[in-house]
Amino acid sequence: MNYSMAQQELLLEVGKRAIDDTKKQLIPGTLVTPATRSDITILFTAGFGASHDDYVEHFAALIGKKVNIYVSEIRLPSFGPFISSFSKFSKQPIKTQGNTFFSATERTLDDILQIDQQIRERTEATTVIYAGHSMGVNLAVAAYNKQKKCDIQPAVAVKAFYGISPYPSFGDAMTRNTNLQKYSALQRFIDIAAKTKYGPLAYPLKDTIITEPIRFAIAGNDEVTQTQHTAVLERFVGYFLDKEHFQQASHKVFYGRNHCFNYTQQDYAPFNKNGPKELIHDLLNFVRSL
Repeated sequence: MNYSMAQQELLLEVGKRAIDDTKKQLIPGTLVTPATRSDITILFTAGFGASHDDYVEHFAALIGKKVNIYVSEIRLPSFGPFISSFSKFSKQPIKTQGNTFFSATERTLDDILQIDQQIRERTEATTVIYAGHSMGVNLAVAAYNKQKKCDIQPAVAVKAFYGISPYPSFGDAMTRNTNLQKYSALQRFIDIAAKTKYGPLAYPLKDTIITEPIRFAIAGNDEVTQTQHTAVLERFVGYFLDKEHFQQASHKVFYGRNHCFNYTQQDYAPFNKNGPKELIHDLLNFVRSL
């Protein structure tokens, strides 16, 4: 393997093991490897509707100077042009076959595990860290827990998790109350909908148990998860400090950052373009601490 710093655009073939796809799917992504060989690989899952391209210039290309990183995308429902108008983030959304708002997120879990196996082989990694943006971290955590629960083979070992712009549940973003026992009427509705695994509501973090180290990089001016409201931000932190669910958790609030870690709300792409080193340093310091 050539260990000069490299950036590769890949199309990785995946297919659901338990639910037959109408055909194999090709999921696009970017692999960045450093000039000096690294045993560490970060498998990064983009947010719902986002293109992997948006995470390369100001994020993966900088992380990839030190460790291997692969940026992948989430499957989207196959509703054609509707997706382009639905998504705030995507420029060229994935066109997949036979997926609905209910099945696409579930099938992504298996995609993540299959992508993991392929990227481990390419990078010869001995340590793998799952990271993600927004819903991407929810799905990464859910995929890992699924393979442990269902004894999916070959089993994958994940050293730690890193979540950017995380949310305990999309419903909690609608409750401006620091008391975790209090719920708005809208949250109650959204939490019920989340159980159907519907689109970006699926697999809330607060319903998981993570025994591995996990760090939450919380955007403090997030117009999507509403952390610009102090009560919502404190509510999120309250969940992430819960040792019953997150046994080795740490967090940092990045004040002034929007959902895609830029300074201006509604500025979604490219990701982390304003003062990118702040997030890069936090992630790399977390990796070094493991």
